[in-house]
Amino acid sequence: MKGKHTNSKKETIEQNKSLLGIPIEQIMELKLLGKSDREVSKAVGVAHSTVNKYYHMELQKLEQEARKNIENFRFQQYLRYENLIDRVFEQFNKLDFKSTQWATILTKLLSEQAKLYGVNTGNININLDQRSYNQQIEDDYVAEHGKTPNEALEGKINNYIESTVKWKLSLLLFGEPYPTANADRQMLEDILETEK
Repeated sequence: MKGKHTNSKKETIEQNKSLLGIPIEQIMELKLLGKSDREVSKAVGVAHSTVNKYYHMELQKLEQEARKNIENFRFQQYLRYENLIDRVFEQFNKLDFKSTQWATILTKLLSEQAKLYGVNTGNININLDQRSYNQQIEDDYVAEHGKTPNEALEGKINNYIESTVKWKLSLLLFGEPYPTANADRQMLEDILETEK
């Protein structure tokens, strides 16, 4: 356990640097200007190995700070996306006529949020337009039934009208809903054919 007056490792290094009189700021400045370790060592009056050592220590420290800053920024962005996604879900769950637009927005937000942590979602270009959705349903229906939903509905209406006319005509001509004799059925069919 550390005593009350002992220093942390970081404080000890800082004290050693100041006691040794190593001008870290000047070393960094000269190195960033493109000077070699030997040129910097002559300019500041320390060994070139010391220049190299402290230069790399400073770079590591800067890298760690940059990583912390990036992680903080990434987390803040993640929280912002979470907030936006919650709001979009509220709108999307209302299931109003704009819900397809909210679904598109939600998909893009989720994609962008995933990219924060290196998840490559690829090219997400999802169009949830109601017209394309309806076209897909119609295409599926045609593939299954061989005709469009409108054609199927028209056929059902025509069949209903035809069967109703047959039934009424049969009642008028024969006194029964459907003729039982073959000759009566044929006569009914002939009458209906001439009406078409």
